[in-house]
Amino acid sequence: RIPTRSDHTLQVIRLSPDEVKSLSGNALLRAVKECRIARKYAEKLKAERVVFLHLNRLLYAINWVFAGCACDIRGILFNPLPLEGRSGDGRRKHVLVRWRKLLQLRVLLTLKKVTRIYVLNDTTMVSYLNRTLRAGTRFRMLPDPLNREIIGKVEKIQPRQKPDNTRGVRLLLFGSFNERKGVQAFLDGLLHFVSGSYAGGGDHHERLVLHIAGRFSSGVYREKCLSLVKEIRAVAENVEIILEQ
Repeated sequence: RIPTRSDHTLQVIRLSPDEVKSLSGNALLRAVKECRIARKYAEKLKAERVVFLHLNRLLYAINWVFAGCACDIRGILFNPLPLEGRSGDGRRKHVLVRWRKLLQLRVLLTLKKVTRIYVLNDTTMVSYLNRTLRAGTRFRMLPDPLNREIIGKVEKIQPRQKPDNTRGVRLLLFGSFNERKGVQAFLDGLLHFVSGSYAGGGDHHERLVLHIAGRFSSGVYREKCLSLVKEIRAVAENVEIILEQ
């Protein structure tokens, strides 16, 4: 759910400059430092659970750093295991990668503090891992992005009392754009928004500048998004969309 000003369930912690600086170094040392920082704040806040958004690089640090910590750990595991076999020159590399991934998974399952491992959008992989590795239900499928039905309805966003037309609202979409990133869903939502009370602009609305800088995964997906951009531009004069591709 979306927190409000009266909602104290969400607390954002910004790392100190020294903590950020300490994260330099090779991958293994960085993993240890990340886990130490996470444990420090988990103990400070008396957290019951720590959720990592990227378990892959932390596998060899979690058990050591979190030994004796009362919280349980969960996280997302990316690219857990290649399933499709290959023939020809790529077969040997595929087999080596598969064995390396299997070793990582075995190590992960020895980490008793890691109680749940999430795999994005792949129920087949989750079933395969739970069955093959005899992991019970430790591997779980996590949908990404979340469907609107899962998120549910949210309260209507109230406009500011005194819009600032000089500065306005500036948004940036940057990176590699594909269907999983939800760019099309974002533009579709923006179109519905500007087609309502925002349509036509006027002095009582803030100016909105949307900067899209990146690369689309395919020409088809690009055209779908650009079609929505064209519709937004047609109905809202207070919205400026800048494209850099």
